[in-house]
Amino acid sequence: VGGVFYTYTPTPFDEEWRKKLPFLERRQADGTRVKVGSTLAPSGMGMAGAMAVEPAVDADVMHGITACDVFSETLSCSTRTVLGTGASEYYFSRDAAYIWTDTGHSQRSGNASRDWGSLLYRIPLDDADPITAITAKGDPVDQFSFYEDPESDSLFVVTVGEFVFKDWGSFSLQMWESEYSNGDARLLRIPLDAMGNGIETLTRDAYQPLPKLNGRVQNRFFGEHLMLGVDSWRGSTEKALFVTPLDEPWVQRLLLPHTVGRLDRLGLDGIVIGDGLDNALGFTAVEFDEDTKAASLVSTYMLPAAEEGENRSQAFYWHPEDGDPEQKDGVMALPVNKELEGFNFQFLGSSTSMFYLERKDGQLSPVGELGTVPDENVIKAAEQLEALEKAGDCKASCVDWYGNARPIFIGDRIFALMGDQIVEGELLGGRIEEVQRINFAN
Repeated sequence: VGGVFYTYTPTPFDEEWRKKLPFLERRQADGTRVKVGSTLAPSGMGMAGAMAVEPAVDADVMHGITACDVFSETLSCSTRTVLGTGASEYYFSRDAAYIWTDTGHSQRSGNASRDWGSLLYRIPLDDADPITAITAKGDPVDQFSFYEDPESDSLFVVTVGEFVFKDWGSFSLQMWESEYSNGDARLLRIPLDAMGNGIETLTRDAYQPLPKLNGRVQNRFFGEHLMLGVDSWRGSTEKALFVTPLDEPWVQRLLLPHTVGRLDRLGLDGIVIGDGLDNALGFTAVEFDEDTKAASLVSTYMLPAAEEGENRSQAFYWHPEDGDPEQKDGVMALPVNKELEGFNFQFLGSSTSMFYLERKDGQLSPVGELGTVPDENVIKAAEQLEALEKAGDCKASCVDWYGNARPIFIGDRIFALMGDQIVEGELLGGRIEEVQRINFAN
């Protein structure tokens, strides 16, 4: 952001925490590295006021945000830290970093008079601005559960858990695994000016009820809308998409021909990807009406006998057409897994091909795949890789590429990274054709 590289740097808060803090090294002319000092100053350490009221015996992690000015003549870095527990989620907006953790109080051990709940820190990217905090209930699903809205100066957070409101401002909470929910979901709206020294807690009117979700939750903010649902993991067959405007109390339920395994962007619109009947992989485009604020399903394509080959967020890519200000038309790509009879594609991890889908005038249509046909070159590459792996002769790693597979668009060129191969394709007459393939494992 503005020539500054930011990264999340947690440090265990134990007897040797000073030795484990982020520090800066400089490489010398002879290739050696010299430590030039810690990036953390005492003024950069923060702690929520709730921890000063009662002992926080389980607060054992210093959650840090390290900033490095990559354009300066001499690299300089600084770190600001806040105290919390090991359970955390973090999110960066344009102006701040947010850390969702826990206060570290334990009612069970008798050192806390009440359940302080979760703890949200806001660390401004401008070091001159103070760190603020507030306590809350629930747990975010993942980083997509956060959205800082510059128009309302508010932070929206999707939390899951089982909330029981006993009386004004007092509730008990059953925590679940962060990505899985057997209980209620809530949309929290947190005005930034409500965050302070970390003693205050969010009142009940900050929690908007959302539909009860049973399964692994997928959630994503799309401008002034939130979409969420559950995927097919752990046997869920729910095929409903829930959409709510951020400034309205109502929730819309849309029935899909598939589950909600992935939520992503198509410019200003959305795409829902998930498992359908007969092992098909479904793709459904979603549009939002500016006037009514309602969502609609505009087009669906079902890819037969396929499943997602990579579930990390970087696996999906939307490449809009040039000159389209709303980015409604373009090509999307996603790694998929198909079982090909008589050939083992384990060298590609869980992805056997990169699937490309075009959106034109709102409608989805396939343009083809890269990497599904086991031609002689692919088989030879697989055999070479298998031999290298058995012999232990891979120069780097035979299989452990982070993310395993992802699409890459560079200008007009189209690439697919799959396992240890890069395949280049070209769009010709509405179909994608392979141009060349490189095996870089040997």
